[in-house]
Amino acid sequence: MQPQKENVCTTIKEVRTVTKSTMKFVKGMGAGMAAGMIAGAVGSSLVRSNKKGLKKKASKAMKAVGDVVENVQYMMK
Repeated sequence: MQPQKENVCTTIKEVRTVTKSTMKFVKGMGAGMAAGMIAGAVGSSLVRSNKKGLKKKASKAMKAVGDVVENVQYMMK
């Protein structure tokens, strides 16, 4: 028996949809990894060059990250 054409077309459309969404996810992951590597490189160079104000700047950065997380949680409600 040969498969019905409607089922084959539906399956091909589903595969294309899944492939597109997977590619979007992979592109997003790549962008996130690139941004993380850049941030790590910049942070590393800052640590080497300025050790005196590092603790103060780190606490400000942690507070800013906490505020961002709180804002995201608020938006998700």
